[in-house]
Amino acid sequence: MMSNCPTRMRPLITERWDGSTWTVQGTPRPAATILNGVSCPSAASCTAVGFSGSVVAPVAAAEQYSHGTWRRQPTAGPASDEVLAGVSCTSASTCTAAGYHAVSSTTVQSPLAERSSGG
Repeated sequence: MMSNCPTRMRPLITERWDGSTWTVQGTPRPAATILNGVSCPSAASCTAVGFSGSVVAPVAAAEQYSHGTWRRQPTAGPASDEVLAGVSCTSASTCTAAGYHAVSSTTVQSPLAERSSGG
């Protein structure tokens, strides 16, 4: 997991542990997506959050893993200036994500929380 926004985007790699080996998993991300946090309430379900776009104009991003497939999920916020930094899921369909909303083009930020309940 990353705690700070990178200044240069890197390719996203997700891996799954089956109890004995790690396997690279494909995700539906745009080329410039950074995932900062993941929560897996079961072996068949995970939600990962972060941002896409640039560090200057980030767009909140969420992806859900269900039974072998990652799918992009909509987020509740505006079109830009949001980063989701972490997520906690109590079930496959109930998650709370936290991060920040950039107040202006300066370094001023305000807290952000989004909740998904039922899909």
